Amino acid sequence: MKKLSMLVLLLMLFLGGCAGGNNPEPEAEPEPEPLGYFGPFYLCSDEEIALEDLKDKKIGLQEYYGSEYNDYIMEVLGEYGVTEDNIVMLDSYKAVPDVINNNTADAWIMDPEVEQIVHDFRTDYIIDGYNKLLEINVPYFEEPELPKEITSDPLYNEPFIVMCTGIDENVDPDTTRGVRTDVNIVMVVDPNRNHILTVSFPRDTYMKSAKHGYYDKMNAIVQNGLDDLLASVGKTLDCDIEYYAQESFKSFIIMMDYIGGAWVDVPMNVHMDQDHTRNVKMPYDVPKGTNLLYGEQALALCRNRKYNGIAGGDFGRIRNQALLVDSLVAKVAKNPKIIDLVGFDWLYPYIIHTNFTPEQMQVLFQVAREFHEGYTVDNFFIECLDDSTSSGAYIARPITRYINIAKGKIDLALTGKIDPDADYYESILTGYITGGAGTYKDGGYIGEEYDLREVYGIKEETEEETPAEETPAEEGEKSGD
Repeated sequence: MKKLSMLVLLLMLFLGGCAGGNNPEPEAEPEPEPLGYFGPFYLCSDEEIALEDLKDKKIGLQEYYGSEYNDYIMEVLGEYGVTEDNIVMLDSYKAVPDVINNNTADAWIMDPEVEQIVHDFRTDYIIDGYNKLLEINVPYFEEPELPKEITSDPLYNEPFIVMCTGIDENVDPDTTRGVRTDVNIVMVVDPNRNHILTVSFPRDTYMKSAKHGYYDKMNAIVQNGLDDLLASVGKTLDCDIEYYAQESFKSFIIMMDYIGGAWVDVPMNVHMDQDHTRNVKMPYDVPKGTNLLYGEQALALCRNRKYNGIAGGDFGRIRNQALLVDSLVAKVAKNPKIIDLVGFDWLYPYIIHTNFTPEQMQVLFQVAREFHEGYTVDNFFIECLDDSTSSGAYIARPITRYINIAKGKIDLALTGKIDPDADYYESILTGYITGGAGTYKDGGYIGEEYDLREVYGIKEETEEETPAEETPAEEGEKSGD
């Protein structure tokens, strides 16, 4: 009986569905509206190419866009017969002029937001008369979010210290080599306040080796290994330096060339007595004012300490190094996409010897991408007295006052707090940006000073803010009873 009832029910449903023959079909779910678009991206060429002919052309596509961008771009190009066989993958924008000039690609994908950046990066990238063949807007349906492994990393959320060194030869990461450090900068990065503190040491700074207990120059202590340099500097400044980033002359030149150089406000007319390799037969001339310096010139400026007019030899050189650091920070802050354009996420192992893990490096790249204009930099320099050892070797003996100010600045950068009764209170709270052209006078760099209270939100107590009456307990606490 149950089987018969089920059969009747199915028959009724079937007949009802067929009655009239025009039963309306269920409406399809409407396509969701995108929240926004990435791009636009343009398919460009220096030729006139009809879209229907794209299937027979080679197209350059930069890896930096990421798979989610490239997948959609390929989907759009696929409507014109383009397949993966048509694609020439490029690791960075640096390759675009080469594939065009060598006829290995007929067109390329361009993001107009970065057009000027690319021009700064590589002036031959912009090809006169290139055509925009197709506009592609990549939709997104959810608000873009950073991966949790980045947003939860301490480097993304908390200040950290890294020792930046420049050595006079390539270093083998697996061995300790007899290298010397021409550049010694302790850098504190605060990703929350977009603030950077640099503390620069002359290379001949005399300090105690944490590993062996004797005193030596910084550029000699590093020959004991980077661990000794980090520990020795950390002990001198009362801080723990966990990370390092080390470059050689060669890797520095590669990096500077890849980012398209940096605009440096050179403080004086510079006639260096040597090139970046100290070849006295090929000196560099750099005029006073803002100059675009590529790898070799930038290295020569950072390295030379004997050209005409420099202030105090190595003490002037560390200021030139700070000028370049500030210029690089400014370039990234103004054009954060430059990190992706030059492919630093894959290039860095070739130019930087560091103990940041690959995962941490990706976090650092994201921190740099978010270092927008409005950031602050504080350049501090350890001043020293000229001295010599018992054997007659030159040393730079650090002045205690400058070491103590550096300690206070580092503590402020790490904690965001300062004791109102701290020694050198005002000096610690005075930020300084190294001076360029127009600020160099009588053998000294006169840069821009600013108040760090604004950076750290420090408010000074005034008489108006002080309670008119204090309880005996409060008075007792203040008097130390």
